[in-house]
Amino acid sequence: IAADVTGGAITNNGYLQGTGIVSNNIINNGAIEPSGNGVLQLTGAITNSAAGTITVASGNDLILTQGLATNAGLISLTGGTLDTDNTTLTNAKIVSGYGLLRTGGLTNNATATFSGGTATIDGAVTNNAGGTITVQAATAIFNSLVTNNGTFNTAAAGNATFVNGYSGGAIINNGAIALDANSVSGGITGSGTLAIGLSGSPVLERISAGSGVSTM
Repeated sequence: IAADVTGGAITNNGYLQGTGIVSNNIINNGAIEPSGNGVLQLTGAITNSAAGTITVASGNDLILTQGLATNAGLISLTGGTLDTDNTTLTNAKIVSGYGLLRTGGLTNNATATFSGGTATIDGAVTNNAGGTITVQAATAIFNSLVTNNGTFNTAAAGNATFVNGYSGGAIINNGAIALDANSVSGGITGSGTLAIGLSGSPVLERISAGSGVSTM
């Protein structure tokens, strides 16, 4: 039976798991996880503290109606869907895993590592100075513009696809990258492969000799 919970603010120091709707404001110092191949919708203001973990496994959806303004803890996707209902998300600690991450714009100031399966990222991504995005032994599909002012890596067996463009600094590519043709990139180094789309004229400042290049 899906829950329908309202009332005062909740400080979660344990485990909040299940399906349904929780309308309370929540400070998460423990774990939040939808379960039962269902949807857990949190409609109040959510704070994920440094000790907090948000996990979304395959077959489950977590919808944050008011979003998650800043993630100070761990967001772990293991095949499920995290949807911030078109609100922005700032990552100040760790986002990891695979599945669907849908936001109104992801700003990464810390660490985002996509691994374990296919990750689909809906919404613009800004990787600020000091931020690191790594695609590691997985496929990451970025459906909106990625602006990189930090570090972007594709490790061996990592595959990053930029559907609507990439802009910004250097990429360390030891896996595979597919760039929309309207992308503008700094240096691309490493031993991986690079494919460039044909929808326009790409402007690439430098492609290292170590990166194989093909057209899509």
